[in-house]
Amino acid sequence: MPTGRPVHILWHWFTLGPYHFARMAAIARQPGVKLTVIESANRDGHGWRRESGSEQFQLVTLSNELKSRDTHRRVAQAYWDGLCGAVPDLIVESGYAEMHSLHSLLRYRRLHPEVRTLLWSETTRWDHKRSPVLETLKKLIVGEFDGALVAGRPHAEYIESLGMAPEAIQIVGNCVDNEFFRSEAAQIREMGRSHPTKERPYFLYVGRFVPEKNLPFLVRSYVRYREAAGKDAIDLVLVGSGAEEGRLRSL
Repeated sequence: MPTGRPVHILWHWFTLGPYHFARMAAIARQPGVKLTVIESANRDGHGWRRESGSEQFQLVTLSNELKSRDTHRRVAQAYWDGLCGAVPDLIVESGYAEMHSLHSLLRYRRLHPEVRTLLWSETTRWDHKRSPVLETLKKLIVGEFDGALVAGRPHAEYIESLGMAPEAIQIVGNCVDNEFFRSEAAQIREMGRSHPTKERPYFLYVGRFVPEKNLPFLVRSYVRYREAAGKDAIDLVLVGSGAEEGRLRSL
């Protein structure tokens, strides 16, 4: 790593969602860090709406199209140009699902062996049915990285199963912009717009109602909690929309 100048981190996302900004801004605020974020496309199937960019780090958007395999192919050269133009000290690559970005990263690493590379992974062993052929390919890919940043212990265990040494894996978790929610909630309370039936604290879920969130498990766990807590139990509020809404209401 360089001395006497900021460490230049380049983080590649397929799509930078609104909640990713909190994580990237937190990194950019660290002393001695310069952060460049490259995203392949600024829209994907989540339907996220981005109100603004960021003044805390450099954001480079390669495409305004909806993210797809075709989009990744079309921006492959632009990603390579971005790597070469940024001259980073450390590169964080989000996953190994897109060979176009991986090819550029590994090509850049071979030309600049002094650059460190980290893999960001939110994948666990149980996410999908695993193909032995693909798992072998993943092991080869993971072996090209110096380390990994993962969202939790199950994610770390999966990366370990692909051959990465445990000491090279760091659990950093996910995060939200706590100050944003704190200030917005305070403003709503001042306006007298708090929920009229919610005079006490309550559990709150905000997100998509989709199968991968496993919300039926949350609801069933809440039932067990209510049975144990009795009259002292607090409410559960789910905020969102999606294909699972009907099932959740029935449950």
